[in-house]
Amino acid sequence: MHRSGTSLVTKCFECFGYGLGETLMAPSSDNPKGFFEDLDIVNLNDNLLRDNGSYWDAPVFVGQGPLSWDATHLDAGVKLLTAKLAREPRLAIKDPRLCLLLPFWRAVAESLNIPLRLCLVFRDPLDVAASLQQRNDLPLSIGLGLTQAYWSQLLTDTDPDSFVVSYDEFLKHPDVTLGRIATWLERPSDAQTTRHFLDDFLDEDMQHHAHRLENLQETTATSPALAGASQALAQRSNDQSVAGRAWDIGAELEIGAFSELLAFQLSDRLAQLHATNEEAARLQQQNAQHGFDLEDLSNQKAEREAHIDLLIERQAEIHSELVVSQSVVEKGTLALEAEKSTSQQLADSLSTEVAEKAVLARQLERTESDLENTTNDLRSVSNDLENTQNDLVAMEGKANWLFALLKIDYGRLLQYDASFLGRIHRLSRRCYRLLTLQRGRGTAYDDALAAAATFFSDHNLTTPKPAPRKRQQVLAMARYTLKHPVSSVRSMSLPRVRKIFKTITSTEAQDLETWVAARFPEAEDISTVVEVAPAPDAPLIFPASKKPVVSIVIPVYNEWVITHRCLWSILQHTEGEYEVIVADDCSTDETVNIATYVQGVHVVRHAENQRFLRNCNIAAAQARGEFILLLNNDTAVTAGWLPPLLALFENESVGIVGPKLLFPNGKLQEAGGIIWNDASGWNYGRADEPSRPQYNYVRETDYVSGAALMIRQSLWQAVDGFDEAFVPAYYEDTDLCFTARQAGFKVLYQPASTVVHYEGMSNGTDLETGQKQYQVINQQRFYDKWLPVLTAENFANGEHVPCARGKTKGQRAVLVVDHYVPHYDKDAGSKSTWMYLKQMVAMGYRVAFMGANFFPHQPYTHELQQLGVEVVVGEAVAQRLDAWLAENLPYFDHIFMHRPHVAEQFLPTLKKHACCPKISYVGHDLHFLRTQREFLLKGDPALEREAAAWRERERAVIETTDNTLYFSDTEVAEVEQLVPSAHVNSIPLFILEDLKLEHVITDVTSLIFVAGFNHPPNIDAAQWLVGEILPLVLAARPDVHLNIVGSNPSSEVLALANDKIEVHGYVTESRLQELYAQAQCAVVPLRFGAGVKGKVLEAIQMGVPMVTTQIGAEGIPSADHVMAIADEPEMFAQAVIQQLDQTAENSSTRESWIAAHFSPAAASLALESIMGLAAKALDTTRDSA
Repeated sequence: MHRSGTSLVTKCFECFGYGLGETLMAPSSDNPKGFFEDLDIVNLNDNLLRDNGSYWDAPVFVGQGPLSWDATHLDAGVKLLTAKLAREPRLAIKDPRLCLLLPFWRAVAESLNIPLRLCLVFRDPLDVAASLQQRNDLPLSIGLGLTQAYWSQLLTDTDPDSFVVSYDEFLKHPDVTLGRIATWLERPSDAQTTRHFLDDFLDEDMQHHAHRLENLQETTATSPALAGASQALAQRSNDQSVAGRAWDIGAELEIGAFSELLAFQLSDRLAQLHATNEEAARLQQQNAQHGFDLEDLSNQKAEREAHIDLLIERQAEIHSELVVSQSVVEKGTLALEAEKSTSQQLADSLSTEVAEKAVLARQLERTESDLENTTNDLRSVSNDLENTQNDLVAMEGKANWLFALLKIDYGRLLQYDASFLGRIHRLSRRCYRLLTLQRGRGTAYDDALAAAATFFSDHNLTTPKPAPRKRQQVLAMARYTLKHPVSSVRSMSLPRVRKIFKTITSTEAQDLETWVAARFPEAEDISTVVEVAPAPDAPLIFPASKKPVVSIVIPVYNEWVITHRCLWSILQHTEGEYEVIVADDCSTDETVNIATYVQGVHVVRHAENQRFLRNCNIAAAQARGEFILLLNNDTAVTAGWLPPLLALFENESVGIVGPKLLFPNGKLQEAGGIIWNDASGWNYGRADEPSRPQYNYVRETDYVSGAALMIRQSLWQAVDGFDEAFVPAYYEDTDLCFTARQAGFKVLYQPASTVVHYEGMSNGTDLETGQKQYQVINQQRFYDKWLPVLTAENFANGEHVPCARGKTKGQRAVLVVDHYVPHYDKDAGSKSTWMYLKQMVAMGYRVAFMGANFFPHQPYTHELQQLGVEVVVGEAVAQRLDAWLAENLPYFDHIFMHRPHVAEQFLPTLKKHACCPKISYVGHDLHFLRTQREFLLKGDPALEREAAAWRERERAVIETTDNTLYFSDTEVAEVEQLVPSAHVNSIPLFILEDLKLEHVITDVTSLIFVAGFNHPPNIDAAQWLVGEILPLVLAARPDVHLNIVGSNPSSEVLALANDKIEVHGYVTESRLQELYAQAQCAVVPLRFGAGVKGKVLEAIQMGVPMVTTQIGAEGIPSADHVMAIADEPEMFAQAVIQQLDQTAENSSTRESWIAAHFSPAAASLALESIMGLAAKALDTTRDSA
């Protein structure tokens, strides 16, 4: 109820961590401390009352029927409360109108599935009525009637056990009332906020009226229902029980008092209306009189303005005439003076000119004679130069021919020497010379080999590799299988064995080499280099930095040898702008002489020992860098350690980053820290192998160790560094990370940065003595400080580790399985998978990727891990795949299974786990449809049999999975015919952002065809383009040049190169964009295939005009809006020529088309739809996670 003390009670909820809203009503003279009513809520409540024919002081609907609202009202309430809760997760709403509107707000809360708790405020009705009389001029009886109407509706909509706070008791005994509220909320109050509330806000002068309930009984205007309601609310404010009948009596509406209230309000509003009408009539009469005067003045004004206009026009005419006259006079005067001067000059120069002409005539005669002689000489020289140039051209041709011959012959010689036969030959020659006692003597072969090596070296030529042989590729496959036996066996099946055998027998050696390299890669040779630091007296000179980006703060106390090693490692492995601050906490060893050995560092010393925490705070206050990096002196940084840490700060939401910590023996010390809800902690991964997948992707973490912790200096200053409640040390780094997260920043673990930590060398390991004992003491301090957060966000000790390590509680999680880590720059399917992995991360999913060959292809694996994707690879995972799945599958909401042969490999293993989530099969393209089309084009019966086999294999996969996804509606329709019971949907192939390039003008008209040539349809397309389409284009446009670009070009594709065609093979992304920018048209001449073609979408994204076939455009929505389509060579060539002649491109059409069909928003909508379709009920364990 209004004026009942709700402002005081509302303010106290800040003590319990509740927000009150951000658009609060301004204080007034009669309530200077504030109303604490959110104006957005008040406006919505007023609108709802008006739509029910009521106002706050005239609630007409009370007693006539229930409050009514429609979907518009409910939607407005849901949106408003959602927006408020997004900023204040715990929100206290105060508005006296809520007494009338509780059913509506309960409906809003139910729509959002959030709890709603009611705190009723009781104040003596006489005090309320007196306050209304003072502020709103309401008579005492009317105030009591309005109070009775509010309380009648409130008690009707609440229960007798409701929680009630007495305003009078709050003022008398605030500590007791706050305790009651804390018990009711089951939440302790914040000590500092509570003290501020009691000392600065609460004021005894807030009570302007003081009546007693006995006075209420003595007042004739008091109805029995109002007295009953007062008695019931007073009892509940003392936690006394109230009988249901007593509560119902208080809820009865006193018709007499309510009628008097409505009559008073009606009379008041009629009086206001009558006064308003009288004022309107007076103003209307006054306005009519002013109208007559205004018309007369307007006429006079018009006459005067017309006269002024005539005067202005005449003045302008006279001024123009004067200007013309003056100009004529000035021009005449100047012309006369110029003519006089010219005449004089002509007269003076005439005599001089006659004399000079005579001299020039004589000189001209001599010059003509000399010129004739010179011309004859030049003709002779020109003839000699022409003859010499012809000789040079002929000699250059011969030289180039000889150079090419030498390069070929010498190259073959070097190839042979490096080959297996060459090595056998070399060994046999050595044996022969040894047996014939000719050791040390060279042969003609040796001389020719030396000459070949010298020739390649002098001309900076690359020594040719031996021509690939099938035997070598088969050996590479065998080596891979022996090194990765389990993963190889897992990926093996009868169809794959057949395909491997067919590929080996039917593919040329050069093409086989490319095929094997993609599927049976050689592992990188990773060697560990143990660095030996120099002696502790070795000089170290650090570079000076005027504006450091990073300030490295190293707290030290004695232990000069390990400090020197730490500084040496920084100097060896750190580049860029940085400074080193050594915080010497009163050392007594050789550290005091640091200036003797080390230059370029800033040493901070104290008058007395500060201990670790204060030592760090004092030293960090002198940091000049944008980032502060706290580094223990018992650490050693490694190569490339700093850039990965800095890279994560490019995201403004990141506040703290920590590296991977290793023990000196190479074992893992910590991959981010986990804090359990009892405040105990884990050094996650301690003593494990640091190469395991779970330790090698960027993720959020509870904390990173202060042994190596980087923080934004702005954040460090905002939180005042380490909390000195944790002096001297331990849990200060954990507290800092929790504080940063509370301030809205992320704490990230960066595995690409490695630091060796000699744990215990600075403070020992004994928890009972010395500084180390504070590890136990400060754990309790930390627990007391962060108990609400630990309870809400952290798990019990050792439980749900897959979620705890990345702080993914309540976060959606997906597992993506494909044939190998996607090579996004090699083929469209991999590019699509890569884009969706990035999009899932951007949508806030926890994403894990598993490659069927379990091989960490680089740089792709590292790049995914830096995006925050856990890449599950390695022979160790393959060997214990079932155990990995049993441990991790309960924490995934969904699995995306790519490609049919991968699904055949993994589905049996996944399906035997009871905890397996829903599986969506991503087919990329229908293999049977693509093969069937190739058969129709080529007529090979083997292709028909292969298509039939693929049909059955793909049918089996689709029937086994829960949902099927393809990139085109064409394939969706095919699947619906193949498996009518399947749940099948289409999703965008690519996730594109408009990337129109600035076109580069060149002398050459360029066409571009981009494709991956491991795919048979692309080889056929290149051959058809060059054999049948390009000749027709060249006939009309001889200046055209074709660029064929793409990975793994086969020998057939390489053979297409000539002076008009360049086969580039694989190029980098930047080079590909350069080629697109130079192109006037992109072509995709596919004759068979299936699915949406990534090369088509890529060209459209680049803003290059496109020509393709019906197969190339298949599955692309509204394709004819953004590309030309033709299937016959003549029509295709004509479309290319038209695109080349076209000068303008409709960029707005392309941009809107991309946004509608292939934008991140479209992909997000598709993913959310799939996750909704495939949602499964989570068990109790998962609910707790």
